[in-house]
Amino acid sequence: MILVVIVLGAVVRGIWQGRAWVRAAAVVAQVLIFAIGVGALQGAFAQPGWGWPLIAIGVVGFGLLLSKPVAGWLTDSDEAS
Repeated sequence: MILVVIVLGAVVRGIWQGRAWVRAAAVVAQVLIFAIGVGALQGAFAQPGWGWPLIAIGVVGFGLLLSKPVAGWLTDSDEAS
């Protein structure tokens, strides 16, 4: 758990600094969040109260990571370094 917090902290710091390498890690995180949300909707102990918000966060986060403003922010910052 501590390792996950450290890695996500590095991703957040990289996004704040505009590093292009963080987009891949952030996309993986969004896909995992989406998968956890789908899993929360299934099975004998389904939790739609948790599943739908996680799916929404995963989809919105993924869409934002692939948007032109984010791509421009990450590309421009690495070229200037």
